[in-house]
This record gives sequence, C-alpha cells and structure tokens, in this order.
Amino acid sequence: MKKKLCASVIAVMMLASIAGCGSKYDNNSMSLSKIDVDKYVTSLGDYKGIEVTTTPKEEINENTVNSYIQYLLSSQTTSEKSDKDTVENGDIANIDYVGKKDDVAFDGGTAQGYDLAIGSGTFIPGFEEGLVGAKVGETRSLNLTFPENYGNEELAGAAVVFDVTVNYISVNKTPELTDEFVTGLAIDGVTTVDAFETYVEDSLKANADSVYKSTLQDNAMSVIIDKCTFSDEYPQTLFDYYLDKIKQADTKKASGYGVDLESYVTGYYGISMEEYNTQLEDQAKLMIKDALVCEAIARIEKISVTDEEFNEQLSKDATAMGYDSVDAFKASISEDDYRNYLLEVKVVDYVLESATITDSADVQTIQEEETTPQASESAEE
Repeated sequence: MKKKLCASVIAVMMLASIAGCGSKYDNNSMSLSKIDVDKYVTSLGDYKGIEVTTTPKEEINENTVNSYIQYLLSSQTTSEKSDKDTVENGDIANIDYVGKKDDVAFDGGTAQGYDLAIGSGTFIPGFEEGLVGAKVGETRSLNLTFPENYGNEELAGAAVVFDVTVNYISVNKTPELTDEFVTGLAIDGVTTVDAFETYVEDSLKANADSVYKSTLQDNAMSVIIDKCTFSDEYPQTLFDYYLDKIKQADTKKASGYGVDLESYVTGYYGISMEEYNTQLEDQAKLMIKDALVCEAIARIEKISVTDEEFNEQLSKDATAMGYDSVDAFKASISEDDYRNYLLEVKVVDYVLESATITDSADVQTIQEEETTPQASESAEE
C-alpha cells in the first residue's frame, strides 16, 4: 500500500525546522519577512468566518486506557522454556524438522532448533495441528500436502512428509500490571498502578487533543488556500530550501533504520524515487503557499511571534522531544524555520477564532437526513 508524504503541512513546517544541521542552506536566512508576498499571492481571499470541517476528537475512556495498557503488556511478552512434556495449542515448540518429497529432502524444508508457535498458522495446514499431543523428545512423521496456490511451483499441491522432533516446549509469559512492572518503566513520578493508569489516560487525552488540533489547523489552512489565487511564479530559493529540508529529514529517518534514502522510500512509502520526487515537489510548493499566505495575513492583522513566545515554545518542545537542554534543542533547529512554523500556527489559530467548525460525523448525519425520505412522504407515495 502506497503512503503519501506527511499530509499535515504544519507538521512538515515543524519537521523542516528540526531537520538537522549539515544542509547547504544552514547559513542562509529564510525569514519570510524579507519576501515580497504580494508578488506571489495575487488575491488573499476572505479568511474570516470560514467554514471548517474536521474529524471528531477521539474519545478517551476506560476501555481506551485498558486497551492501551493491554497492548503495552502484550508488547513485553517473553518466551520462557517450561517443564511441560506435551505440546498443546498456544505453546511454542522448539523443533527440528526435515521435509521430504518422494523421499528426497527439498530446499527450505529442513531446520534445527526452530521455535514454532502452535496455532499461529505459520506452517502449511496440518503441520502445527499434527504436533498437538506430541511429547518432548518424540519424533513424528506428518504426511501433508502443500496448498495448490503455494508460491513454490515445485511444491504446490505436492504430497510431502515432515519428520519432526520436539526438543522442548516454551510458553509465552505476559507481565502483569503491578507496581513493580510500573516502576520498571522508569516514568518520572509514576511508581504505582493507579498512577500509571492516570498517566496513560492523561497521555492519551493529550495525544487526542494534539491530533485533533493538528487536523483542524491543517483543514483550516486548506480552506484558506482554496480561497486564494497565486501567481505562476514562486520563490525558487524558498522552494529549493523546503525541498532540501524535507529530503534531509527523510534521509535522517532512513539512516536511523540503517538504510539509504531509496530503500527507505520504496520500503516505507511504497513508491519509486520518481514518484517520491514528484510528491516532494508538490509538498514543497504547498509549504510555500501556506507560508506566504500566513505571512500575508500576519502583516494585515499585525500578528507576530514575540521573543517570549518563541522561547516559551522552544522550552516546551525541547522537553517534549527529549532534549537534554533548551540550548541543545536550539542548536538543532533553524531559528527562521522555527519562527515561521510558530507564526503559521498563530495565524491559523487566529483564523479559527472566527471560523465555524463542524465535525465530519455531523456533516454525514445531516447529509443522510437530507437524502432519506421522511415517513410522511413515504406514506403519501
């Protein structure tokens, strides 16, 4: 399945500001205040009282909290060798096996010390079921048939025999939610189950708020952009700059996975480099439009980011992103980009103050009511 590059332009603006050092543009100022905005935004459009539709905020309740905690506990599941002597469904059987077709071992059909989760459906039908009830040390011969649609043509539909020896049995052990487990998570100030449940609830609510606000801001920005007209030109230096920053951020992600950019693009986004570069250019142009429109509105409404606001948000983001100090975070960003990002957020929030906001779920309900015949009308028919 193909993925698109980051859908949220505001998020990309933030991403660009922390793309890291080493860019050929690091020493160039990209302050929007130095750009002739009117040359590129030919008509600003009405940005007050706009109508914005967005997705409803995720509801965080007891079930949501419990589901997350169970997911966390499951992610900590470990396999432990047990003293069980008989294989049961759900066990992990450590096995040696040899697969033969016409009494000849076939490629890929032999292994030693393989941990097989019984009931997982990992192997062909009948293999795992055939080991249920087997004793540790026992060798069983399983007469099986590969599926007709099996990927290997030589084995598709073929009758085979697997000689399987059970070496030992392991069981999955999922940790219990205890004070000891919570303490081991090393969350500052959280050492009890009650405190952890509160922490999870607060974290999920904060994340839901953040996602909702980000989506709302981005949808508002899309409405504003649609009301504007632009010249066919755009600041080439700014375009090249954003292009470089986005690619730099993806290169950094790729490096974190130990792969090059092309491998990351084809593996994560599921697209070719040619498609990636096209999407990259579209994203950069959209960032330019957003930045220029926000700058135009900021000039009209006299909106600016004060040094106090800049430093306050800098401190919050440094903490949220796990930096050791504000200075360390500041050294990792482009201050112009970061200020542009903060200005865009402030402008969009200003626009939202006078906007009419509707949840998409409400819109769908209204549309369904409008297209569903009333009972009286049906009776008349």
